[in-house]
Amino acid sequence: MKKILCTIFAVSTLILSSITAAASEDAFEDARKIANAQAMKAVLDANEYSYDFSEDRIFEMSFTLDDTSFDSCKVWAFAKDDGVKIQADYTVKADEDVRDEVASFFIRMNNKLNLGEFYMDYENGLMGYEVYVYSEDATPSQKALDTGLNIAVAMSEYGADGVANIIYGGYTAEQAYGSYE
Repeated sequence: MKKILCTIFAVSTLILSSITAAASEDAFEDARKIANAQAMKAVLDANEYSYDFSEDRIFEMSFTLDDTSFDSCKVWAFAKDDGVKIQADYTVKADEDVRDEVASFFIRMNNKLNLGEFYMDYENGLMGYEVYVYSEDATPSQKALDTGLNIAVAMSEYGADGVANIIYGGYTAEQAYGSYE
């Protein structure tokens, strides 16, 4: 009987410590998300950008794209526990008949990139550029977040004409990419 009680006690202690560790880890991750959201907010406020903020620690804003076929992009900043994902979506989506060409164009464009990537959701045609500002054990610096935001918008702007040429001009990926070489 004593062995059974000791075993029950040991198992109970192990389960309780596992629950405590998991709760502690969740609290740590949540605190990191909050700190990363506060850092992103500081960047947006310092630059006097207009934005919406949700309880899920997601920032939403719009930026004008200069001298491109698209007028603007929708920018999202997602505060995560290990950094901030900044995503600049085009305001148009790729129709099903051009998604293969857009995907091929993005692969070509991504081949020479060092930071971030062009992307497309093949299911719905959503496309744009994204950057992840990673920070392992600390909150990302305001400079890193500001740079990430600027890169996402600038690269979205940079790729806009190639995307527009495919969507509206009937270009192949190779033809659209050729205008960038």
